[in-house]
Amino acid sequence: MRIVFAVLDLTKGKGGAERVATEVANEMVRRGHPVAIYSNAKESDTSSYPLDPSIRHIKIPFVPGNI
Repeated sequence: MRIVFAVLDLTKGKGGAERVATEVANEMVRRGHPVAIYSNAKESDTSSYPLDPSIRHIKIPFVPGNI
């Protein structure tokens, strides 16, 4: 099963939803599922939470007024 998460921001280290999404994503990868996470970030930003290297972290730059 392919799994995709959409998380507002993984770079600030805030929020339970972001932490839970990364934990579930890491577990799904461990179980053999391909996982991607879309988040609002610049390409140079890194996640505040550990992500398995096989998780695709697709970063969408923030544009004021889009959210």
